[in-house]
Amino acid sequence: MSDMAIRGHFHSKETFGTVDGPGIRYVAFMQGCHLRCLFCHNPDTWNSAHYSFMMSVEEFVQDVLSYRHFIRTGGVTFSGGEASLHFELLKKLLTACREKGYHTALETNGLISAAHLKELIPLTDLFLFDFKHSDPDALKKWASAPLAPILESLAALEDAHAHVWLRCPVIPGVNDTDAHFEAICALKHQYTCIEKAEIMAYHDIGKTKWDALGIPYSLAALKTVSPEQKHVWETKIAD
Repeated sequence: MSDMAIRGHFHSKETFGTVDGPGIRYVAFMQGCHLRCLFCHNPDTWNSAHYSFMMSVEEFVQDVLSYRHFIRTGGVTFSGGEASLHFELLKKLLTACREKGYHTALETNGLISAAHLKELIPLTDLFLFDFKHSDPDALKKWASAPLAPILESLAALEDAHAHVWLRCPVIPGVNDTDAHFEAICALKHQYTCIEKAEIMAYHDIGKTKWDALGIPYSLAALKTVSPEQKHVWETKIAD
């Protein structure tokens, strides 16, 4: 089987994306994630065996090209789940997009091995780097994730002079603390690779997915954060 014929598992796609990187973008959401965030709005992406459709590299490129008139000033973003779990396929997809002249972006939780990240950096124009919590114990509690390797990935992106947007999901009662906002500001000043930090305010649209999957949702009482509250949080990390 040729490289272009290798098929991968995809959860969904967005063909007029405006928030996952610069310009209008084709956003591919790949299936599978190794975190279990208690505030996740896409728990249906966790299990890599549950996918909506499959595409080969060639099929993917042809699908992207069918939207070329919309995304010519934007590009292609790979998200998830966690797209880097499909490392070999992701490399081929990124390479194919770059060969077609598209700007490439990768949204990641940062839990990527140093060796894999080293190979992905030259193929990725922009990293959308999720920074969920600055306290290691809280990150383990709320996302089942270790903090140290995430920070190591961020340091590797700095060393490689990569382009990074720090994406910060903020959830009331989880990480909406002054200490966390101060940590975000500290990262912005420490790493020149971070071009901006974005507040991703909590919304409750994922509740129905938890219910449909039969998984208890510990944040069921939370409501979508108001634009006014999001603005307050944004001022806390503003330069």
